[in-house]
Amino acid sequence: MITDYQILSQAKHQQLCVKTGDTNYLHNHTHMAPVLLPEVDKLAAHFPLCFSHHGHADELVLVALLGFEEHENVCFQHGHWLTPEIPLAFARQPFLVDQSNGQIFVDVKNPSVNPNEGEPLFTDSGKPTAYLREKMALLEQIYQAAHPTQHFVSTLQEYGLLEPVKLGGKKLNVSHSTLNGLYTIAIDKLAGLNDDFVLHLFHLGLLQPCYLIQHSMQNIDKLIALKRKAQHNH
Repeated sequence: MITDYQILSQAKHQQLCVKTGDTNYLHNHTHMAPVLLPEVDKLAAHFPLCFSHHGHADELVLVALLGFEEHENVCFQHGHWLTPEIPLAFARQPFLVDQSNGQIFVDVKNPSVNPNEGEPLFTDSGKPTAYLREKMALLEQIYQAAHPTQHFVSTLQEYGLLEPVKLGGKKLNVSHSTLNGLYTIAIDKLAGLNDDFVLHLFHLGLLQPCYLIQHSMQNIDKLIALKRKAQHNH
């Protein structure tokens, strides 16, 4: 997929518009999406949330599992999401925020971005439109949540609170499973922590996400049902 993220500029992008319904190509091509700490509360009810390797071999990121094979998103079928909530990683499109400095970029090669159809980014007087202001607020959320999310994952790794996801592979009728290399909360280890550290996690706001993430793995059954539905429709 070709992308071209340019620093958002009124001078350069005054004429750009975004077709807001034209996102099928994006949702169909990924089997997991990054998740931020503030999203855990709403996403854990609908997706299996777990941890996956990213970049450096020992670096883990929090993700929502969307399918069981590369480029498979069984939560998005026939042009529509089958879940009432979606990760911010999709909602932010076709924009991106630099998580080190908050700078906003727009993907001018995104098929939804064009010069004359959809939601304009700027008014005739050069001010951000309501659509762009909404996206900018969402990108600000992502920017503010990036560091706390990294700290959360690092804390779990530091105290050995992650363990490999174990699933009964027999109920997964897939040709190539991507579930190897995924991790979840080691709930027994969490329960065995001393009271002071558990209280420390609680005060940091990190205890509830641990339980939500561990419990969210029950959504694997929902994912399997959606995969079977997709296979049946084909």
